[in-house]
Amino acid sequence: MLRIKFLSDPHSDINQWRLDDLFNGCDENYDIAFIAGDIAGDQEDIEYFLNTYFPNKRVFFVTGNHDLVYSHDNYMRRLTLNTTKQKLRNMYGPHNELHRVLDNEYAKLSDGLYVIGSTFYTDYALFGRGEIRERQMYLGEQFLNDFRFGHVESEKGGTRLLSARDYLKFHKESKRKIKALHDKIVAEDQNAKIILITHHCLSDKCISPEFQTSRGNASFVSNLEKWVVEKLPNVAVVHSGHVHHCDIFEFGPDNHKVKYILNPVGYLQYGEGDNYNKNLIMEL
Repeated sequence: MLRIKFLSDPHSDINQWRLDDLFNGCDENYDIAFIAGDIAGDQEDIEYFLNTYFPNKRVFFVTGNHDLVYSHDNYMRRLTLNTTKQKLRNMYGPHNELHRVLDNEYAKLSDGLYVIGSTFYTDYALFGRGEIRERQMYLGEQFLNDFRFGHVESEKGGTRLLSARDYLKFHKESKRKIKALHDKIVAEDQNAKIILITHHCLSDKCISPEFQTSRGNASFVSNLEKWVVEKLPNVAVVHSGHVHHCDIFEFGPDNHKVKYILNPVGYLQYGEGDNYNKNLIMEL
């Protein structure tokens, strides 16, 4: 059994020194920490956070939208999403035995226990497909700064601004890769227990009560409970971030319950983080 710490969305560049109260003096009796995205908006801030609060702990993390879109490099040099991802992989790839980023990848944690990690993004289909999804993509581009500051390679050469259609494309790619990784693990170990870490959420139960009627929820949440249960039967735990809402719940039929964990810090200056559990540790 491993003792695993779960958290997300520390936004260390925004919360800065206010994180000391949340991350100092924590229960250190755990083996591995999982961070479901949005550590910081810049690689140097991610490095500072990990080295400051997890200097001697194994950490597996996925990138969030802020980790890659809101970096200094994007503001000043217009580096693309792929370029900033590669910079993180160069520092936190498989060669790094302490701190590891998972970008549509998996890792073996112990005999019979594995983790798959992906930003995953969203399918914009929370309220429906077709024209409804197109409206949700348009709405997302209006209120998310991702599409004002993020850049991708242009089909015509050079770079262009990130779009909601890019996120949908990334989502579909991740969905295929996660299924393939799951099947690869199960082919090697049919009794494997898998933890799936994503930044964007996979259940409408992740939406906090105060945002239940928000028109923007499709930019944060996909409704993929059925897909997880049917296509990823060895996934026992899903851990996500992005919504800044703390909760633990289960989904799936009685004979196949999947535990869902949300434990974000969020934006402390806006009063978020009050429900963050700095000692959320589970044995798996």
